[in-house]
Amino acid sequence: MQHQANQMTVHPKVKTLRRRVTTPDLRLCTPDRVKMERRLRVGSTHTAAVSALTYQPVRRELITGHEDGSLKFWEGDTGKHAETVQHHKGWISDLYYWHEGKILFSCSVDGQVVLWSSSNQPYDIIQVGEPVFCLAWLSRKSLLLFGSGKGLGALRKSGKLAANGLSLLSHRVAWVPGHTGIVRCLNIAGNKIYSGGYDKKLVVQEVVSLSGDGEIPLKIVRERDAAHDAGVTCLTVAKDTDGSSWVVSGSFDKKVKLWTGDGKLVHIIQCSDTVTGLCYVPQTMVLWVAAGTPLPLLYEPKSGDNVTDYAPILNTTSATLHTNRESTVQLLKYIPETSEVIGSTKLKGVICWRYNPTCSVCCHHSPSTSSHVETLTFTSKVPILIFSGGFTGEVVKWEQLQLNSFLYRYTTINS
Repeated sequence: MQHQANQMTVHPKVKTLRRRVTTPDLRLCTPDRVKMERRLRVGSTHTAAVSALTYQPVRRELITGHEDGSLKFWEGDTGKHAETVQHHKGWISDLYYWHEGKILFSCSVDGQVVLWSSSNQPYDIIQVGEPVFCLAWLSRKSLLLFGSGKGLGALRKSGKLAANGLSLLSHRVAWVPGHTGIVRCLNIAGNKIYSGGYDKKLVVQEVVSLSGDGEIPLKIVRERDAAHDAGVTCLTVAKDTDGSSWVVSGSFDKKVKLWTGDGKLVHIIQCSDTVTGLCYVPQTMVLWVAAGTPLPLLYEPKSGDNVTDYAPILNTTSATLHTNRESTVQLLKYIPETSEVIGSTKLKGVICWRYNPTCSVCCHHSPSTSSHVETLTFTSKVPILIFSGGFTGEVVKWEQLQLNSFLYRYTTINS
């Protein structure tokens, strides 16, 4: 199989890496069963486009927010429509489920943050006074952080309970320094808060143990004024097996950028369209990117390599079906409770992919297509070596490349 070089732009201070290995001694095939299998598809969810996604683990429901302000609830196992509720008067921009409090938060360009009970009923409405675009719960300080047209804001836990026994938030907004315009995306990892906005900024803040009376316990540790050439549209955090983290940002400038946990640039990936969705699947250690393509693009964050061909998420038949019926993927969200990825499409559809632990991560061809693999052994230490043999009497040594875990180089050893 011939591999084409994928386009890459490299920052002057960033080490150059080849996006695809083009050595002729690599063989690859797409397995019939894949690691992330499409489990569920809802062809058309609503008359208005999907603008937000999340999962409610208590009721095991997928939740979609729409441009007309409606929320729709779907049975997670079957995709059957369960309920539709309407409260917001504008585009629903984000949905966030707080696990410890068992509360669903929704926000909208109508300037409201709404708290929903497990019975899918709104029980508290907070008027922010600005369009709200994203939400994240900071458990360590009991704060609901939100991005708005005015910047980054916070709502404290009030310490009071509603009639249904669920927590209430203070209606007094505290504003956090850092951004000068719309904050479109938020992500929390450990004691760090990452935010990106239409002001082109990527801001890294850290939780502090002490703060003044009434002050928000956050301090800016890094502020990238021109993180992208256009507004930042989405953020996610990826973690390596050694515990290190990458921050991944997407933008209207058609680029995905990978940063260290403290905000230093590592890789730049050039896409063909605006980046509308990002998520990271820890089981396969692969980054999913939605950027105007019928299927998500897959990248290995450590190397920045495009591994879409090496770690396919759909076989050819399903991919064709997906292209014809569902148009391009727009939003992506990883659900840790079920090891699934949910995504929305331009044609108002929803797709769910589930991690399959019994399937192969990737599949490589033996160099001799006429020789069946009849025996295998491998080394347990890095670098990983695999030895295969067949009836031709040849032994093939496969060596895992340092760039990523999907590619192997082979050498034929004649017996």
